[in-house]
Amino acid sequence: MKITRRKVIAGMGVLSITALASARCAFMPKKISSRRPNLILFIADDLRYDALGFTGNNTVKTPYLDKLAEDSFVFTNSFVTTSFSPSSRASIYTGEYALRHKVLASGQALGKASFDKSFFMQLKEIGYHLGFIGKWGLGGQHPLKNFNKWYGFSGEGEYYANKGAPHLTDSQTNLATKFIKEVPKNKPFALIVAYKAPHDPLVPQPRFSELYKDIEIPRFKTDSKEAVDSLPELVKKHAKYEEPTPEYNQEFSENMRKYYRLVSGMDESVGKIMAALSDRQLDEKTSLIFTSGNGLLQGDYGLWGKSFMFEDSIRVPLLIRPAAATFPNLRPTKLDVMALNVDIAPTILNMSLLPSPSRSQGKSLLNVMENTDQKTRDGFYYQFGGNANINPCIGYRNEQWKYTHYINRKSPLDYSDCLYNLHDDPDELINLANNPEYEEKMGEMRHAMQEEKKHLQKL
Repeated sequence: MKITRRKVIAGMGVLSITALASARCAFMPKKISSRRPNLILFIADDLRYDALGFTGNNTVKTPYLDKLAEDSFVFTNSFVTTSFSPSSRASIYTGEYALRHKVLASGQALGKASFDKSFFMQLKEIGYHLGFIGKWGLGGQHPLKNFNKWYGFSGEGEYYANKGAPHLTDSQTNLATKFIKEVPKNKPFALIVAYKAPHDPLVPQPRFSELYKDIEIPRFKTDSKEAVDSLPELVKKHAKYEEPTPEYNQEFSENMRKYYRLVSGMDESVGKIMAALSDRQLDEKTSLIFTSGNGLLQGDYGLWGKSFMFEDSIRVPLLIRPAAATFPNLRPTKLDVMALNVDIAPTILNMSLLPSPSRSQGKSLLNVMENTDQKTRDGFYYQFGGNANINPCIGYRNEQWKYTHYINRKSPLDYSDCLYNLHDDPDELINLANNPEYEEKMGEMRHAMQEEKKHLQKL
């Protein structure tokens, strides 16, 4: 008896959605069907987890993302495995840790083996119509020939390319809506919208200039002398604590207002792109994912930027709304399972009814969306390769504990360790690394980190 795709989908009540995706080679044609779902992946840049309405921020206005969150699986414990834009984007595209894809510094390109197994190349292989808009984030030549529509740029980009040009976020919105209006009707599409917002320099659209103007935004709880004093020596030298003078507090508030204006501009963009889907009656046929390439330290522990393994640097928002037409039985909810940037590629492919990449080191989150009582992992390995200004570090985080090993790039025998009990000390103010009472726990976490690294290297 000939097995058709229609018969397979009709049997979803017996065969799980995830199993169906994994069984694609047995049941599905190599080329696509117009019934496969579309995909839009939104990637913010330097967006803190706590800088959105749906994550609990009562100041910033993000009505469209808040509404999307109501209709999505909200992953409340989502992290990046490297809090550094090129490394994280490589992990998002491929499902690989930096251990494998080797993108450790700005300007480095993905190797051919990793690039060829990226989620967009696998979608291209079966005929998806591909689009890319915004920050590519990797070195090497742009993959123009691999996308049907390419509007990517190198480096950080500029909010205003030249005098009279639209704001970059508005330009990306226009390109995305144009892409949606012009996609072929006979096959699905995959679109990546990689925003610059809310990355510095903080230049929001003028129409948002009055937003938050009368709101004083207090410094973060961990922006304190106590927090700076708690840092290990190899990190402390990067910290600069500013006394809470009226002048500094005013400057901090104004910078945060600009940051939040950029966030609100990005939120408006997401809303307009979703409206374009609705206009073409593609809303229920399109899976949506929203995340950030990394978090951001904004004075926390006297630190600015990312790279360090503190929560505000490594924790990112993650929304996933599977296409309702393909997954009518999924019921969106909040999930506290540990999700990682390396999980995005295999999740996208499974939601497109393809198996996870053979080289993927991440896990498809479709499993936990289908069975919400499942667990993804016990913990994860973190790696930052360092740069000219910041020392490298490696670490391991599980549900309760975080261990970080900072290494002096000029003298590998010189190092600093951090150990935090996240249940008792969620703000990471009490470093237990040198407390004799926690020597055994230090050993456990070092061992867990080393074993996880070995496990990943075998995959």
